[in-house]
Amino acid sequence: MKLIFGPMFDAGLGEVPMASLLAEIIRTMGAYAGGAGTPKELQLIIKQLLYFERYSKEFAPDWPMFRDLYLMRNVFPDAVAARLAAGDVVLPE
Repeated sequence: MKLIFGPMFDAGLGEVPMASLLAEIIRTMGAYAGGAGTPKELQLIIKQLLYFERYSKEFAPDWPMFRDLYLMRNVFPDAVAARLAAGDVVLPE
């Protein structure tokens, strides 16, 4: 996860090379899937991420999405809980 998403943590969405990120996800998945191909579900997710990239670069190019604790609390709940426990951040309800 860190290898793939690492470049996104400090970058705004306008700086994130989504196409290369998605290619890296597919390469990583292929290494573990034994050449089974890309599942249709993953293809649909990739398509949606490319749409997301298009609009995010236009409307929120400076937003560092992966530093938004409100969004990341579902992905990294322990890390966000630790940050909230430190008391320096408050999330909206």
